Amino acid sequence: MKNLFKIIANNVKVILTPLLFFVAVLGNGGILKAQNATTTWSVGDVIVDCATGQVCYPIMVQSDISNTQLSYTTLRFFYDSALMNNLTISSVENTYTVDLVDQSFPAVGDEFGFTTDTGGFPRISITPNVSNYLDIQNGVPTHVFDLCFTILLDPIPGELCSPLIFDNEHTTAGTGIANDDGYFYGDKGIATQYVVGGGGSAVAADDEAIQFLWTGDVGFDGQLDTLGETVGSVATTGCIQTGCLGSISGQVLADSDGDGIGDTALVGETIQLTYAGPDGIFGNGDDVVVLTTTSDGTTDLDGDGFNEPAGSYYFGDLLPGEYLVEETDPVGYISVSDDDTIVDGADDGETNNGNTNDNIIPVSLVAGEYDSGNNFVDLLPNPSIAVVKDSPTQDTYSAVGEVINY
Repeated sequence: MKNLFKIIANNVKVILTPLLFFVAVLGNGGILKAQNATTTWSVGDVIVDCATGQVCYPIMVQSDISNTQLSYTTLRFFYDSALMNNLTISSVENTYTVDLVDQSFPAVGDEFGFTTDTGGFPRISITPNVSNYLDIQNGVPTHVFDLCFTILLDPIPGELCSPLIFDNEHTTAGTGIANDDGYFYGDKGIATQYVVGGGGSAVAADDEAIQFLWTGDVGFDGQLDTLGETVGSVATTGCIQTGCLGSISGQVLADSDGDGIGDTALVGETIQLTYAGPDGIFGNGDDVVVLTTTSDGTTDLDGDGFNEPAGSYYFGDLLPGEYLVEETDPVGYISVSDDDTIVDGADDGETNNGNTNDNIIPVSLVAGEYDSGNNFVDLLPNPSIAVVKDSPTQDTYSAVGEVINY
């Protein structure tokens, strides 16, 4: 009887073992029932690959008791299929088997607040590796797998408000396992099982979910059975920062000693940036023009916490595409050179600038690229005196001492 304690008080019997906590209320058929753990599913830090256009949602789970491991589980989600498609599963922990069992596209996008009427509704099956169970941390989200999609927006914006909604009906949250349900009629939604102590029979969990970029409507009646009803709304703030916007920067310098190298900052000079628009062709009517001036060295232009050198300029939050950076020479100055001096892209000014002395630098910006070193060098020529011979009354001279008129 070591490690087994019995406490009887107020007609309630509590039996504690090292692994499970059992509660029975006498007078109710004398049945002894186990208290189920509560597992909470959530989404971790989303990862966006700007080059491939893929977004991955890390699927996380946590328990409210210690020494539990994830067992056989079924998950269902809703997502906006107008924003992303091509669902894949990756980065599965502990060599578990995670399968996309089926996927439908019910016309409930409007009800969930999606951009169109269609939403994706996949069902995921998780099979444990019984020789290497995944520990579910008590109160700490544990990574299980990644749910990945292809972003359909082109170009990929800097901010992506694309929710991932667990099929865990929100109006019954926190009311116990008997009320676990999905959003459709007869849909059980999430069904998590776990084991205790690394083995034994699987136990059903009380499932909860922290929805990602989505809030359930408090007035929802608990069952999606009528088109047009409001289930919830998509977040408009705190969205995914994709990092797919880029920047173009550089410096305007004066060549003070005539050696062709810029060595003195030119402050307050105008720089014009022209974006060719979505069609990538300049002059087609969708061009966008932005102006800025070079800094005096006391401003943090790019928000990294450091002031850029005097003569610097910066254009941020730029979509991928074709750009022209153009400088206007200061009064009295002439252009010495203008080119991308840093190799930071496959098709930028350092490779496609056909004229390095026309005050224009072409830049082909890829998603998430920070294209720097687009520098302009100007020269203020030394003053000179031009002497012109002028002899209106005499064109030839023959004797020493004659006066020549200029």
